[in-house]
Amino acid sequence: CTSLQRVVLIDLPKLESIGDHFASSSGLTTLEISGLSGLRIIGKWVLGYCRSLCRLVLAKLPKLETIGEVFAEGCSSLELVRFAELPQLTTIGERFLEDCPSLKSLHLVSLPQLQSMPDGFSRANFPMLCDFVLENVPNIPAF
Repeated sequence: CTSLQRVVLIDLPKLESIGDHFASSSGLTTLEISGLSGLRIIGKWVLGYCRSLCRLVLAKLPKLETIGEVFAEGCSSLELVRFAELPQLTTIGERFLEDCPSLKSLHLVSLPQLQSMPDGFSRANFPMLCDFVLENVPNIPAF
């Protein structure tokens, strides 16, 4: 799916999961997932090695519990990531945002059930990061 550039998923109340390998290695530049009231799981390898991806937004997903391993790994053009209002998110899989050297803006807001960040995340190298917001993520013991 190398010609796919933009995906917007908004207000799809019956959608419960996004399967493994969704948009991996695609030409996607923007992904916005918002207001999916039934979404519980985002599978493994979603957005893996989308080298053209620049913008990623997950917001207002009241039932999302799990983001699988290798989510957005190797997205070398990724500049903006915004996760907001994910009240049931407890798990983000390993290799989250690994090998994303262009990341400039990372906002993690209102993730009250998230218990920890993946081990690899603490080792990730974001040399371009200039805007980092961690707000209302009360259960993270260390970062």
